[in-house]
Amino acid sequence: MRDVIKGTTSYTLKIRLFNALNGGEQIGITIADLQLKYIRILDSGEPTDSGWTTLAALAGSGSAWDDNKGIEISEGYYRVDIPNAAFATGAGQLSLLVQDSVNDIIMVESVEIQLVKDAGEIVKENSPQSWLSTG
Repeated sequence: MRDVIKGTTSYTLKIRLFNALNGGEQIGITIADLQLKYIRILDSGEPTDSGWTTLAALAGSGSAWDDNKGIEISEGYYRVDIPNAAFATGAGQLSLLVQDSVNDIIMVESVEIQLVKDAGEIVKENSPQSWLSTG
């Protein structure tokens, strides 16, 4: 699980996408065919679902962060800019999901995020794919 400070903005996630039929790297996906969804577990314990949002393409891998946009950065690796609302205060956990809206053959490891109050609460990064940047 990754730790992210509540209220974080301009969060970029780098993920690896796989073909669910053969397990191989999924390369060359049209970004507009990908959808993003996040589920927040509120402090009260109630889940809230953002619904699916179609991603738009970034101009390049070095582009500034932009809400609900993405780009393939290397074979099978994709950059996805997560909406600021996903990290708003009032929730303690967040799950991110990405799917291929056209072929339904994309799979990605579940991305689970623990939302913490401040940097002092961030003790460690447990994900083997710990590529994360803000800004």
